[in-house]
Amino acid sequence: MHRPRILASIMLGLMAMSTSGCAGLTNAVDRTWMGNGTSQADLAQIQPILRVADATRARGDLATAAGLYQRAHELTPERIEPLIRLGFTLNQAGATAQAADVFRMALQLEPENAEALRGFGLALMQRNQVELAIDQFWAALAIEEDAKLYNALGVAFDMKGDHIGAQTYYYTGLDVDPDSLSLRTNLGLSLALSGNYGESISVLDEVSRNPAATVQHRQTLALAYGLAGDVEAATQTGLLDLDAAAVEHNLRYYEALRDSRQGAPRGS
Repeated sequence: MHRPRILASIMLGLMAMSTSGCAGLTNAVDRTWMGNGTSQADLAQIQPILRVADATRARGDLATAAGLYQRAHELTPERIEPLIRLGFTLNQAGATAQAADVFRMALQLEPENAEALRGFGLALMQRNQVELAIDQFWAALAIEEDAKLYNALGVAFDMKGDHIGAQTYYYTGLDVDPDSLSLRTNLGLSLALSGNYGESISVLDEVSRNPAATVQHRQTLALAYGLAGDVEAATQTGLLDLDAAAVEHNLRYYEALRDSRQGAPRGS
């Protein structure tokens, strides 16, 4: 198993959001609409569309949400808001090439929009263009300090295999937003990847007990137990959310990860 490919798979798995309900999304967004809107409707006209699109996206219907954001853009081609929300929806659905195109359009409207830079960086990172993604995150941080940017930088450095560097960004992000479960989860995973299993499990166990914790948070704890070789704890944690067959599948995956890390220098 190729080590960099494993790291990218793990970190992008954490970064990716649910894609349920997004079947057919790539076909739902036609590139011919981009930049062709002519109406100059004001923001008040598209706010109802954006609200419905946001609620639709939250329900997991990404294809419909993307279509609504597209319509909002057509009505107000000079505004950046619909493009940013469309870009993040496409990222969420895994349509990263289209997402990158949308964020490029947004940055043509506002070259120093930090959220557009972050979204563009995430699209690049999901396409394994890590160094280019890091450039976008740094450019965004030069505009405004945001814990999400430190989180993204941490994921990028973990993907490069620089876990110590990644952890520096996670800790910096937690200084900005101490309550971020995403930062704490990624920190915990990074600690496990660098061989610091005790601290990793401590961080992730605390996250998993948070009332806002999700299946993803608990299963990241199971992964940490698996990397540490504690099969019993990994099994019990996995069974909190998954059936026995899924847990058995994950245990085999954790074993493969452990085998791939045999002989890897500590902290690498």
